[in-house]
Amino acid sequence: MAVPSVGRYKIGPITEKDTLIEYAITPRNTVKSLQVGDAIQHLAPGSEDGSFLPDIRKILPLIQDMPVYDDDVFIIAHAKTGTHWTWEIVNMLMKGSTDYEKMSKARRQLEFHYPDEFKDMPRPRVFNSHLLLHHIPKQAIEKKCFGSFDAETTFSEFLSSWLKLETDTNHNWFYYTKKLQEMLFDQTDLPINNVKLITTKVAALEGVPKQAFSFMYRKGQVGDWKNHFTVAENEEFDRIYNERMKDIKFTYKYTL
Repeated sequence: MAVPSVGRYKIGPITEKDTLIEYAITPRNTVKSLQVGDAIQHLAPGSEDGSFLPDIRKILPLIQDMPVYDDDVFIIAHAKTGTHWTWEIVNMLMKGSTDYEKMSKARRQLEFHYPDEFKDMPRPRVFNSHLLLHHIPKQAIEKKCFGSFDAETTFSEFLSSWLKLETDTNHNWFYYTKKLQEMLFDQTDLPINNVKLITTKVAALEGVPKQAFSFMYRKGQVGDWKNHFTVAENEEFDRIYNERMKDIKFTYKYTL
C-alpha cells in the first residue's frame, strides 16, 4: 500500500458510527478523542487535513497483521512509565554498544506509523507501544518477541484527572494494568525480562532537545514522588489504588 510520509497522514471522515469521547487531560483541558474498542487516539484541530499520526481505525488491524522477525523486540508499556529509558537500554543491549540510538523512539512506535514504514528498518528491530498487549502484532505473541514491559497544568490537576479516568482504554492506567495482568497470567510461557536501571543521568542523553526534559524525561530517581505529592494527595491515591486494584498481582516499590 502507498504510505504517506511522516506527518502527512490524514484522519478519515468521522461519522455517527464512530465513538468520540472527551478526554480530560486536566480538569481545565479536554481533547476530543476517537475510540476504537479499548484504544483511543487524540484528535488535534485539522486532523482530517493533516496529522502526525495515522488513523487509528485503519492502523489497528494492520498492526495486528504486521510480519515479525524472530529477533524483533517489543516494549509494551503505559505512557509515562519509563518507556524512553527502557527503549534506549534495550537498543544498547541488542547492539552490544553504549551508543545512543540515532533514530527517535517515536519513529519506532507502532501506533505512530503504518507497518510498511518499518520494513526497511535494520535488524534487530526494537519497537515500543502504549497500546494494550492484545493490539500488537499477533506474530509477536507467537514468537515471544518481548524485551520488557500543549496544555500547561499543575501536578495536582494532572493527578486529579488521572485518578478519575473511567474509560476502559489504553490511556487509563488502571484498566491498562489489569488487562496486562490478564494477558501475562493467561499466557505463562511468555518470557518476562526485567531491566533494572541502577543509576543514570538525564544529561547523558546527548542530542535530546533540552526543552524535552521538562515534559518527556525525568531524572529517574526512585522516591521523587514525595517531592510532588501532598499528604492529602498521597492518601487519596492510596485509597483509590487499594479500591480499584485490590486484585492486582503486581507489586511496586515506592522507595529504595
